[in-house]
Amino acid sequence: LYMWANKYPYNAHIPPHTHHFESKNLFSVLLYLKKPKNSGDLYVQIQDNDLVQNFRIAADEKDILIFPAGLWHWSTPNESNDAKIMIGLEFEHLSPGEESVEKDAGISF
Repeated sequence: LYMWANKYPYNAHIPPHTHHFESKNLFSVLLYLKKPKNSGDLYVQIQDNDLVQNFRIAADEKDILIFPAGLWHWSTPNESNDAKIMIGLEFEHLSPGEESVEKDAGISF
């Protein structure tokens, strides 16, 4: 399990990225602790052969979003003067006796 927190002030956003490190991370989870109006939305990208589709997910405060860690995702800029605050989690699949992959950021449990 990996966990981190993000605070998004005015105009902050996250560029497209994925959390699928070495094919071990199964799920990404986002918990919206504070989600002011116009503070940016999450987008996820689904790819199926040559078809690529982007989906907007408009979350509210206290919402929990769970999606496959391998999906490309990003957020649009926070257009609110109030900060958006979120907690993120990743669940990693490990076989018995297998060690976790080290990461540069976040807290590993």
